[in-house]
Amino acid sequence: MRNKPTRRRTENLLGTSPFLFYFLSFTVGLPTTLGGCILALIMLITGHKPERFCRAVCFRTNGNSGMSLGVFIFVGKRCREELLIHEFGHSVQNCLYGPLMPFVVNIPSFTRFHYRRFKTKFLHKRLLTGYEDIWFEAEASALGRDYIKRLNAKARAVCDDNKNAQI
Repeated sequence: MRNKPTRRRTENLLGTSPFLFYFLSFTVGLPTTLGGCILALIMLITGHKPERFCRAVCFRTNGNSGMSLGVFIFVGKRCREELLIHEFGHSVQNCLYGPLMPFVVNIPSFTRFHYRRFKTKFLHKRLLTGYEDIWFEAEASALGRDYIKRLNAKARAVCDDNKNAQI
């Protein structure tokens, strides 16, 4: 599978450390995270309440799509958990690609999403490819799932250790 080297690189680079995730997001991933900070500030001013999803700050919006800018995720109020995981995967990509993220993932993803929407909504054409048929979308979903799976495994291990601890 094409995504395996990136997953291994992520495990080695990020592990499940919150420090590393935030450090990379606010250093190498600063351009994208800064955009997210600005949009998050606008969301706060307009009365939206932030939530926490994994290591990200999530804002619920009207609509049914999602967008990730650094550690900030913006999704529709009734979105499925798979979308949150996918958008969190883009947050992990931000740590990996850093200042290249806008050019390698954000702009192509945004353009592709709106092209696909235009094609189906206004031209009434059928899409021949799935959303994750392009590498950066498939990678985002895989990275999000893997990171959360490792985080859950770590949390279960801590709980098991606490159960077995003698009082």
